[in-house]
Amino acid sequence: MTADRSVSICGHHLSSPRHICCFFDSRDQQYEHLLPYFAEGLANGEEVLTVMDREFIDDHLQRLSHAGISTLGMSIMDSEAAYLDHGRFDKDRMLSMLTQKLARLRATKAVGLRTCGEMSWALTGLPGTEDLMLYESEVNKILETYDATFICTYDANRLKGREMLDLLSTHSHVVINGVIHENRYFIPPDEFCRSWMARRTATSALGASTQSR
Repeated sequence: MTADRSVSICGHHLSSPRHICCFFDSRDQQYEHLLPYFAEGLANGEEVLTVMDREFIDDHLQRLSHAGISTLGMSIMDSEAAYLDHGRFDKDRMLSMLTQKLARLRATKAVGLRTCGEMSWALTGLPGTEDLMLYESEVNKILETYDATFICTYDANRLKGREMLDLLSTHSHVVINGVIHENRYFIPPDEFCRSWMARRTATSALGASTQSR
């Protein structure tokens, strides 16, 4: 990260790595913190990428416009185009795409990348979303190599207890009630992967045992 580039959220400067989970209760609450984040990135000369369900893009553009934020230098994608391939989430495809994009930016000596991915699509049970938490965890390995800031926004009203725990385990920082915290529940990717696979194996064994009765 360049010495003169500020990366902040909720009024707090962040050092790397920066993989932030933002829990929100409403879109108004969400944008209260995201609009300054976008504006700062554009002012720094960073590439700013936002990803969300197609139904929210018009609202997103209106909020940017009302805040006086130009979309020049900002890429806006819908979730289906970014995360899904023929209606399926493929974590390896996504990790490869992110790595390639960051490698291209580094080759052009770009200032950096900051993203915001709205994750409503991930809570719909689409094929492949069972690997979402592994993806969230492995993103941290990418951030050990490349200069970027990733925010994943989740509607707290739609999350179950287990999902909340996994999200806390896979992000270096968390925003709750408009306050950002360095996440003490964060688990390093390799450790999380071992725990996740053990849980999956146990669940599969329990299912097989139940079916055999």
